[in-house]
Amino acid sequence: MGTGTEAKEFILARDAFNLAALAKLIDWSPQSMNDWLKGRRGIPSDKLEALQNLLSEYGFERGQNEA
Repeated sequence: MGTGTEAKEFILARDAFNLAALAKLIDWSPQSMNDWLKGRRGIPSDKLEALQNLLSEYGFERGQNEA
């Protein structure tokens, strides 16, 4: 399980995302995604990879918050 901080910040900064739809697109339950966004659980590495790939279509870049 990972934290996926960059992906989480990317999603939370954009109100236009339908969180339930994002979860379903990566084959994850909407409740689990909600728990992850609220910091109550981690994100499995396979779901994080799928989410990062999906978000890249919307301008997300891995490592964008690194100095």
